[in-house]
Amino acid sequence: MVYIILVNYKSCHDTLECLTSLYQLNDRQFKVIVIDNASDDGSVERISEAFPQVTIMANFDNLGFAAGNRIGIEKALQEGAAHIWLLNNDTVVQPDSLELLRHYANQYEVALLSGKIYKYGTDREIWFCGADINWRKGKPFHIHMHEKDKQMLSEPYTSLWLSGCCMFAKAKVFFQYPMDERYFLYFEDVDYCMRLNRKGIPLLVVPQAVIWHKKSASVSNNAHIQAYYSVRNNLYFMEKYAKIKYKIRYYPYFIIRSLLFSIRHLVRGFIKRNSSLVRLGNAYWQGVVDYFMRKQGKSSSIS
Repeated sequence: MVYIILVNYKSCHDTLECLTSLYQLNDRQFKVIVIDNASDDGSVERISEAFPQVTIMANFDNLGFAAGNRIGIEKALQEGAAHIWLLNNDTVVQPDSLELLRHYANQYEVALLSGKIYKYGTDREIWFCGADINWRKGKPFHIHMHEKDKQMLSEPYTSLWLSGCCMFAKAKVFFQYPMDERYFLYFEDVDYCMRLNRKGIPLLVVPQAVIWHKKSASVSNNAHIQAYYSVRNNLYFMEKYAKIKYKIRYYPYFIIRSLLFSIRHLVRGFIKRNSSLVRLGNAYWQGVVDYFMRKQGKSSSIS
């Protein structure tokens, strides 16, 4: 049995659309667990009413991406899951995606897989089909992002890292290798893949398993939150994985860049009396400060 885990945070509409697509899958050998991270928009009640067959686990606080998924993974393991599919709640899946992911996962003793991900509402505009890292700038990036898919590949191929938007594996992979919850938001997927890489575990993109993604629906109106965790966690990630020769160039570049972004947004915010720009400016620099203060997990500095 495949257990599909969705983490919901104040995005009930997206979760309902995702669930609708899941229950149109060709392969019906699955169960769904929705982890609600303390939404206050009636998500739990609305999801339960629309999909009573779904297991909903409501947290009393927003635990973030990794911890939210961990709760779902623990539940799936307790119930004897053979495979686990971590899927963003702001996605829509192609009907044959599950059977393809399951088929190729079973070709390996251990492996982590992703489908090909298109930008939602487009004619095959690529959002994810593989990824790499620019170590000099400390920048993970998606290959061929925003290009129209030419559909040239049909067999699975390797990628340096996979997006947390879609991660599929045998259950034992998630049991043996839990995610690092110290990130809270952003970079936990890249970190996870780097750890699996070091263990020699294949990371594969299955191009025929197609998913559409709306991208960051739960934080789209909170640019300062996105900026804070992106800055802080970028520094933390590079500390863990970058070679010394890259760190020497990266840290001065990234810290100065973050400071300049902070000053620019603060000045614009004060001139325009725009509190959103002021919050954004504070967030860039607070991310740097909290990294050096060794603050991890959910931050009390930003909200």
